[in-house]
Amino acid sequence: MIISFGKSSAYLSMKLKLFSMNIIQKQAADFYQMNMREGRTKHQAFIDVVKSELYNYRKQAHKMEFLQWILSKLKMDFDSHYEECENKENCQINETYENSLFFLQIELEEIEASLSENDFTSLAKTEMDLKLNEILDQMKTVQLGQQITYDDIKSEIEELKDFYFLNKKNWKQLLLGKLEDFTVAGIVAEKISKPLLELLKQF
Repeated sequence: MIISFGKSSAYLSMKLKLFSMNIIQKQAADFYQMNMREGRTKHQAFIDVVKSELYNYRKQAHKMEFLQWILSKLKMDFDSHYEECENKENCQINETYENSLFFLQIELEEIEASLSENDFTSLAKTEMDLKLNEILDQMKTVQLGQQITYDDIKSEIEELKDFYFLNKKNWKQLLLGKLEDFTVAGIVAEKISKPLLELLKQF
């Protein structure tokens, strides 16, 4: 039986972030490449090495960031293999992916349950993504300064989404820094800065 895990926001955005990753995502990518070999890796062995690797991270938010990337990559590779698999119901590779996804999702839920109130949960990340996207939509109609373009702004705001593994206080400082950069670059302060300032009030 094939288990459906759905397509989370992390999974849906992952293809866009393969070439724009934070340090923990890069570590997860290197780890995955070293330890997941399709057709040769058994799910229990993979789960064990993932859990062992998680001990290297002291902060629960960092563990969560690492594991979310692993789960997203597993889901992408599972979907890719499943589309071409000729023996879907009795395939060892499908079984490895399914079991790895199942047990690591449980691990992720346990980690998330232990987060402090200063950390971003999966729900908080999704909500913040939506708010940042709304700000980007508003900016499309704004006349920007000559020194910066909409694509520049979009790149800077999209980058914020890669740093939810920071606690909320440090993420707020990162947002403040970008806000200062936007002002120095000559962007129309009120129309651009106001929605970002509204975000800061939530912390």
